[in-house]
Amino acid sequence: MNEDILPLYMFFALFPLLVAGVPIAFALAAVAIVFSYFLWGAGALNILISTTWGTMNNFVIIAVPLFIFMAYILQKTNVVDDLYDAVTGVSIGGLFAGGISAGVLLATLYILYIFIRGLIDPVFAPALASEDRASWGEKLVSVRSVFFPGMLIVLVLGTILLGIASPTEAAAFGAAGAIVIGLINRRLTWEIVYSSCYETLSVTAMVGFMMIGAGAFGSVFSGLGGNAIVADFAMNMPGGANMVFVVAAIFVFILGMFLEPGAVIFLAVPIIAPILSRLGFDPLWIGLAINVILQSAYISPPFGFSLFYLKGCTPSDISIIEIYKSSLPLLTLQAVCLVIIFMFPQIILWLPRYLLGF
Repeated sequence: MNEDILPLYMFFALFPLLVAGVPIAFALAAVAIVFSYFLWGAGALNILISTTWGTMNNFVIIAVPLFIFMAYILQKTNVVDDLYDAVTGVSIGGLFAGGISAGVLLATLYILYIFIRGLIDPVFAPALASEDRASWGEKLVSVRSVFFPGMLIVLVLGTILLGIASPTEAAAFGAAGAIVIGLINRRLTWEIVYSSCYETLSVTAMVGFMMIGAGAFGSVFSGLGGNAIVADFAMNMPGGANMVFVVAAIFVFILGMFLEPGAVIFLAVPIIAPILSRLGFDPLWIGLAINVILQSAYISPPFGFSLFYLKGCTPSDISIIEIYKSSLPLLTLQAVCLVIIFMFPQIILWLPRYLLGF
């Protein structure tokens, strides 16, 4: 057997398990266990043990359950509804800061598209009738409902961006703040606390198993020389660094059409990010660009998860085909955003560098 293509066999073995409905975490771990056992013997199973131990001892990961708990508390005390009614080894603080820049850019593109198309075709975005428009009193009430969660977001992100607290410390602050907001709004009950803790445990366990499975898969893949094979292929690819990024972006996009973003990050980023870094791309920029790509995949037919969520929220007379069609302009804007940040990376890097000195 040609050992150079063994890493490729790992992916061939992975996809049938995913198609069969095996959870991504267990599919990744199963492939890693089978390949390591039959290639290197029973002693190689220590890879799974060391990966599990490394995940359990990662202090930064403590932020995951805390942020999840904060989100559940805000959701179950209807604070999220109030908000709606009112509309890779890189520093996490840097990713937050860069994410703000990327988010503002995307929001600007969306606003411009809606504004321009509304001017061309008023039926596309009709103005509300005067009797349906919110009064100043209603607007003030909506601002009041946004105040506490808005302050919590500003304080949590602000402490990270200003270097006052680590992401884990800020997550703990956010979880405590969500409880305080629930108490102030007189909506927090023991049932909400219990269910939030239970669901936080479930989601955190899922994330933890996914990290362990992806870590084991990546370790075996690297041990078989997979990273070196991919790196050699990328370095010799016609078109240079830019073509490598294009191919990597397409690969991440296709994976993102079928897998959860978290699974793609755990599986693909450890392989792709080091190669792009060697080719001269900024590591922080890589992380932000991959997130933009994954966001595009999340609204892309035929398996855009957000599209199915939207279908569940819309009237029954709106078909999934109509939702697919409506996503095409947004996908185009996402592609435009990616081109812009590719050509002008400073657009998303200036804020992290200004705040955190990157």
